[in-house]
Amino acid sequence: MTDKPAGADDQSPQDPTRVFADPVDPQPWWQTAPTTQLPGAPDHRGYQPPAPPPYGYGPPNTPQQPYYPGQQPFPGYPPPRRSSTGPIVLGILAGVIFLVGSVVVGVVLAGGSPSENSAKPTTPGPITTQSTVAPPPGKQFVKVPSLGISYAVPSSWVVESAPYTRSGAGSSVTGYGKTVDSPNYCPGSIARTMTYVAKSDNPDLGSAATRTARIAAEGGYAESGHRQLSGPSTFTGPSGLIGQLAENKGPWQPRKPGCTTDAYVVYSFAFKSPRGETLVLTIESDQDTRTAAGLSCLTADEAHGIIRSIGPLL
Repeated sequence: MTDKPAGADDQSPQDPTRVFADPVDPQPWWQTAPTTQLPGAPDHRGYQPPAPPPYGYGPPNTPQQPYYPGQQPFPGYPPPRRSSTGPIVLGILAGVIFLVGSVVVGVVLAGGSPSENSAKPTTPGPITTQSTVAPPPGKQFVKVPSLGISYAVPSSWVVESAPYTRSGAGSSVTGYGKTVDSPNYCPGSIARTMTYVAKSDNPDLGSAATRTARIAAEGGYAESGHRQLSGPSTFTGPSGLIGQLAENKGPWQPRKPGCTTDAYVVYSFAFKSPRGETLVLTIESDQDTRTAAGLSCLTADEAHGIIRSIGPLL
């Protein structure tokens, strides 16, 4: 194939997991006061307080409850008055202890300590634009972010990120996700096979495929004296993608001597992208029908395999 129409210059371009025992709620501190007598304190066990004085003098003869669990009041001294704020303080402390215990249990179940979890970054990592599914053996994914799709070609083909313009039939298309098989493999041809994806303003898939195939054939194989256009026809991929496929083929031989190529074929497949745009995947391929070199040329089954690999860019 060539990059220029006939008559132009034909010079070819170049956490390991931490396991903890289930936490045991400690006995509340207010239930653990000592019940034994402090060393050195007088032993008042068995002591009976004196009878109340007559005529109502002295402290009232009313039994008193201990003001601290496990501790007995000293004889002759009434226990201190209970504070009305005590239950409130105890309730607050109980709530705090419950919250702290909940956090510890949650951290243990998550597999780490509070200090370890606080050290982990909270910013999410980068998001990739290609599915993590590996390409088929011997293939590579061609990502076309500007159009939201991808497709697969042989891993030996060269992928070019720059947009490519193909001119012919009085018009032109701009292709993205371009790939090249065997660049400048023979005099007068820029590549054995080339692919690219172009956007079309034509909502009719059949018309878009036919027009793009004509532009590619006349722009890439201007010396051909006879062209045969077939299609468009419905083509369905394994993923459910349905589109229109047009083919344009004919005899062609580069004007420069030394190349055994004697024919060409163009496949243009028009389909709707995930964004609702009309896209056309075009495959331009040199053919050799006379020599053993033709074994290296793209077959129709291989071209259809490239078309079937079209999918959304994930």
